[in-house]
Amino acid sequence: MSRESSDRLSSLFEASSAMVHRTAWRITGRREDAEDVLQSVFLQVLRNPPVPWPDHPEAYLHRAAVNSAVDVLRRRRRRSESPVDESHPSPEGGAGDALAHLKEERLAALLRESLPLLSPLETEVFSLRFFEEKTNAEIAVLLGKTPNHVGVALHSARQKLRDALSPAREIAAGGQS
Repeated sequence: MSRESSDRLSSLFEASSAMVHRTAWRITGRREDAEDVLQSVFLQVLRNPPVPWPDHPEAYLHRAAVNSAVDVLRRRRRRSESPVDESHPSPEGGAGDALAHLKEERLAALLRESLPLLSPLETEVFSLRFFEEKTNAEIAVLLGKTPNHVGVALHSARQKLRDALSPAREIAAGGQS
């Protein structure tokens, strides 16, 4: 590896590692998985740097983080392992707070289980919009797409997730349709 490539990767790691870790953690719900994703993303860039180098390396790394995190979810699903969300401490409020917390945790777990149903573009757009809180215009610039293309992908992602989560919503509503 040339000195220039090494410096570029080092700078990129310093500038983007927190975003890659945060993205992976939000998708997988586990710190350990997020750390694995962070490591695998930068090892991949080290072993096989993109040619040509992307105009928006942060977008490239975000996409790599999303894809790697979704792969983790797919492996977890194949193992039928129940996801655990460590992002929230145990509720300290009353019974109502505990019930609301459990529902929120279950919904987050169901969402994670459903993300692999999306196409890579839909996953990327959904993640940028709802996990990273980017606007459609910002996403379009990052991905080199038109805002309309982003909107269509986001609509498709939301529809697929709504369909996947509708049985859970019915259960949460007490079996009412």
